[in-house]
Amino acid sequence: MAHEVLTLSPAGHLHINSLGREDRSDQTNQNRKITETFTLSQANGLLALAAARNTTQWSATLIYWREFALQYLNTLCHLSAHSQSPEPVIPPDQAALKQRVLALPPMPGAEYCTPTVLGNIWLDLDQWVLKEIQGFDKGLKGFIAHYLPHWHQLGRVCFHLAENKQEPDYPFAFLATYASHIGKNGRVIYQALNQALKIYADEGKKKHLLHLLKPVYEASKCCAWVKELLDDGDIYHPLAWNASEAYQLLKSVTELEESGLVVRLPNWWKKRPRPQVQVNIGNIKKNAFGADTLLDFNVKVALGDQVLTNDEINAILAENDGLVFLRGQWVEVDKEQLQQALDHWKNVASESDEGLSFIEGMRLLAGAQSDLSGASAQDAQDTAWAFVKAGPWLQ
Repeated sequence: MAHEVLTLSPAGHLHINSLGREDRSDQTNQNRKITETFTLSQANGLLALAAARNTTQWSATLIYWREFALQYLNTLCHLSAHSQSPEPVIPPDQAALKQRVLALPPMPGAEYCTPTVLGNIWLDLDQWVLKEIQGFDKGLKGFIAHYLPHWHQLGRVCFHLAENKQEPDYPFAFLATYASHIGKNGRVIYQALNQALKIYADEGKKKHLLHLLKPVYEASKCCAWVKELLDDGDIYHPLAWNASEAYQLLKSVTELEESGLVVRLPNWWKKRPRPQVQVNIGNIKKNAFGADTLLDFNVKVALGDQVLTNDEINAILAENDGLVFLRGQWVEVDKEQLQQALDHWKNVASESDEGLSFIEGMRLLAGAQSDLSGASAQDAQDTAWAFVKAGPWLQ
């Protein structure tokens, strides 16, 4: 039974050839669809190999050409990560191409593989990719998003912030890395940023280093702490940080990402846990219910569903703004906003000693003033630091 295999022609082009016998060493049913993209062009085929996520059942031939395509795309992304219109990518030198020729596994047409052939295949892939990029509004970013969506971080510097639970005085760790290449099964491989200094130490590779560090320099223009790390050279080393230092990064996420950096943060920061003023209306059950029914009204400070004690509230208000470790987790605290919200709702409570009417309660739950004055009931503070909820009975 005929079987489709990847072949190198005498003219030095990769294509699909139909053999008269089944050759499982070169291809399986699982990867047949990927190699069939070579019927479109060798550039299409090489891109499909690079985009594949699962290579566990691949032959040595497919893995070889995938690594060839990965080398090209890794180089392209490092040189053009922040450019919409990339320049042509020069093939590796003759010595490197000779090494690749020697590493070619057995395949139909292997005898036609020379450094010149590999260089021409590289140039053909480059021309096709650059032409494709021109068809996307966002240039290279659009091309990556369409063909290689999991590659968007490649060639970019990443700031990592993690908890360091072993050091109570320095409970956070900071590390700057860069996405150096795509590894097995399409995973992005990160290396410490100081490795880039070693890899790009040669005079001919300084352009790569400048492209890589450009977002860091852009971030240093709007974030004083990034400039300080750059000036001191600390950005190239892992750092133990206290809560205040970690918070300055968390507050700068928008500026860092707009500068072109990738930012990796602890999962809890997505939820932005913070103590909030919790206003409860209608906790106590009433025997009768009507428009004139008075509803109880109370003000507390809570962390999620947990009501905080007076000692905890006082401790929070005595801390500096930023991150505070409370009830087993890190929370964000802005003393001024929290105190302002607390004062505002205590004021409202003092004016409602006998309780609120049903209508007044509904107005507050809707975010309006109880007297319909036109202003929001929470204008005096950021709504992120307070919320109004119906008590169990009113619900």
